[in-house]
Amino acid sequence: MSMEESSDLQFLSPGETRLTRLACPECGGALAETVLPQITCYRCHVGHQFGPQSLAAAQVEAAEAKLWSAVATLEETAALARHLVGHTDLGDAAEQQASTADWASGLAESPRSQVGEGRPHGNVEAAG
Repeated sequence: MSMEESSDLQFLSPGETRLTRLACPECGGALAETVLPQITCYRCHVGHQFGPQSLAAAQVEAAEAKLWSAVATLEETAALARHLVGHTDLGDAAEQQASTADWASGLAESPRSQVGEGRPHGNVEAAG
């Protein structure tokens, strides 16, 4: 029975072993773990389901995507701050915008170099 068809607020469905502190890499919802004699799997309340290795690969991909998103946001912040310094009359706020540009550029450099180097132990997906 799906969530929209039920008034039961319990997360675990029959057969699921426990709720984990892991987030679904697709939607961010909590993952429940089902442990069977031959396999373990993870499922969120939306219905995304993963085996252990596919969950590991999806988590790596989600983490990398979030890091690239953070880098892009920081670089856009720096670009806007530099633009404002050069193209508007900010008065006393110009120094603050220049400082913001330096801060955002510097902060973006670390994840950019780390993610740009690739995964340290090869591709997780290849193990799945």
